[in-house]
Amino acid sequence: MLQTEQPPAVQQQPAIIATKPLDQLACATPDDQPRAVIECADNLDFMSQIPDEHFKLIVTSPPYNIGKSYEQNTTLEQYIEQQTTVIRECVRLLDHRGSICWQVG
Repeated sequence: MLQTEQPPAVQQQPAIIATKPLDQLACATPDDQPRAVIECADNLDFMSQIPDEHFKLIVTSPPYNIGKSYEQNTTLEQYIEQQTTVIRECVRLLDHRGSICWQVG
């Protein structure tokens, strides 16, 4: 029987996908080929390193805070405060012609 480890519980989304490596985000040229990078890090720490209006599309599925086995429940006030902080940062990163797809349960 195959056994897998359960991921640790996280308060924020654990990963974000960037179109370029972090060291190339501010200096990308039109000739560069797009490259997906998956970074497993605290989402707010990661997003703070990315310049404003960098993405045309942001897709995210935040924690639901409804008692899933992989979540850490918080009070409603804490949950709303955390999600508000994440949404503000996503809006900062979003191109003025971009879209945010926010999947919630």
